[in-house]
Amino acid sequence: MCDGSLRSPSFPLVRVLSTGGTIASTHTSRGLVPTLSGEELLAPLREEFADRLRLDVRSVRHLDSSSMSAADLDDLAAHVREALADPDISGIVLTHGTDSMEETAMALHLLCPPRMPIILTGAMLPADSPAADGPQNLRLALRCASSPDYRGVRVAFAGHCLPAWGLLKTDTHAAESFASPLPRTGRPPRSLAPDVAAPLPSLAGIEVPIITAYPGAPRSLIESVLDAGARGLVIEAMGAGNVGPELGEGIAAARERGVPVVLSSRVPFGEIATTYGGAGGGAELAELGVLGSGVLRAPQARILLIVALALGREPAELLALGEPGA
Repeated sequence: MCDGSLRSPSFPLVRVLSTGGTIASTHTSRGLVPTLSGEELLAPLREEFADRLRLDVRSVRHLDSSSMSAADLDDLAAHVREALADPDISGIVLTHGTDSMEETAMALHLLCPPRMPIILTGAMLPADSPAADGPQNLRLALRCASSPDYRGVRVAFAGHCLPAWGLLKTDTHAAESFASPLPRTGRPPRSLAPDVAAPLPSLAGIEVPIITAYPGAPRSLIESVLDAGARGLVIEAMGAGNVGPELGEGIAAARERGVPVVLSSRVPFGEIATTYGGAGGGAELAELGVLGSGVLRAPQARILLIVALALGREPAELLALGEPGA
């Protein structure tokens, strides 16, 4: 931990939590590996921000975000909520890998009250690349974290500061690899997050698999995960929210067992519309109590369902946070 830029206590204090990812990675004999600490990531920017910010940097993880577990999310949420409870801190930056950034952003959105900016950022190119994009993304994140205009969880990337709700990664290599269905500015996010003084239950151990629909998908896909102890299901449906008749039978069996089911889409953009009839049609699934995910794609819908189960809240209550005018 290091508290820099101490020449004026009137400067906003931003806590930076580093977790690894491409932004902290360099080329090694084992391929790209996170090698840089949070302090090393901030070093090139300290002088630039010395006359406007104080930076408190903590390295809390050192991994590729594809390895991020529910236990890691528990720990990250605890670190963020600790910072939210500190009256001296004005904003939070979390450096993170891009592979699962949309999931972490959603988890923090649901678990952390929007008292201040909580800004995630990362990179598509490693730190030792001649065209590394990490420094410019981190620069943007620090600026957003010191502005009350960005209260709540956002992702600072490629010149944009995007809201967490509905965020998805749209490209495996492009520098501008994240998109959001929501306006980039607007009302502060609505939240049902527990107060920072309240203890959080763990997300670890709550199994919520994603089942992707395809023509002819059998009901055994669902039966196998139910038999393995799944506590909830996210269905990545076709189109606006439809599955084949056999998968529809499996969903009906899940609902008969009382297992909550959220319906998303394998199509990148657009809202779920439970309008089609017939076995596996969205209208029939809605009659079974299957919940449409709105603009959320399967990865974020899965996190929302896990959080709902952990907190003992109705998934519909959390899904309503993303409804227009909510």
